[in-house]
Amino acid sequence: MPAYLVAEIKILDQVKYQAYHPLAAAAIAHHGGRVVAGTRVVVGLENVDAQSRWVIVEFDSLPQGRKFFESAEYQSAIAAREDAAIVRMVLLDGN
Repeated sequence: MPAYLVAEIKILDQVKYQAYHPLAAAAIAHHGGRVVAGTRVVVGLENVDAQSRWVIVEFDSLPQGRKFFESAEYQSAIAAREDAAIVRMVLLDGN
């Protein structure tokens, strides 16, 4: 059953964030994730910061999504992102 990682990203330092993005994309691909939506254009419907970026990544299962998040590759990406962005992230069961 698929699982969806949903992240809200508020970029604080665009230059530093640029180091994170390719590392995160490589980790997603390495763990079988597929970006199904991601945009800078957000139509806030309720209690949303329209300045934030959003991304939705599909994984084959909750365990696969968790494996991605806990991987050394993604933890390195998180370290590269330090002080560059505020990220709120959830992993949802696709049920």
